[in-house]
Amino acid sequence: MCLVVIVAGVETSELIPGATVAVVDKAEQTTESGLAVLTLEPGTHDFEVTAEALEYLPESGTVDVAEGDDNELTVRLKKESNKATVTFFVTDQETGEALQDVDILLGDQTAKTDDAGLAQFEVEPGSISYVATKDQYQDATSTVEATAGANVDE
Repeated sequence: MCLVVIVAGVETSELIPGATVAVVDKAEQTTESGLAVLTLEPGTHDFEVTAEALEYLPESGTVDVAEGDDNELTVRLKKESNKATVTFFVTDQETGEALQDVDILLGDQTAKTDDAGLAQFEVEPGSISYVATKDQYQDATSTVEATAGANVDE
């Protein structure tokens, strides 16, 4: 039985050439049109699709191959994140209590801290200035270094 695997991106649905489709002990590269064709025995098989060189996260699962007909499987790959997560935890210096509703300006993004004193941002990597402000408190100003794929606590 033939299994036709279509590999596309999650965000754009664009077909992905050069991905590796592995099922049982067989592996095929997708063509320029994002297709791979494998000949398999009928049954349930584990699969994995990888395209790390193209900066996609791997995807795996199971596929049922039915007897008689050609079978089709569409796999959607998600791009690896090149963003960094920056988390602010703001407390009162004297009491140590979390501060709610602190305005934080990080680069060109703004957020307020929640009731636990937390605010989180997804940003492009690099050096980013911030200002944290709240009535009756002194402003805090500094810079964070955000690295792709990393979490930064400030």
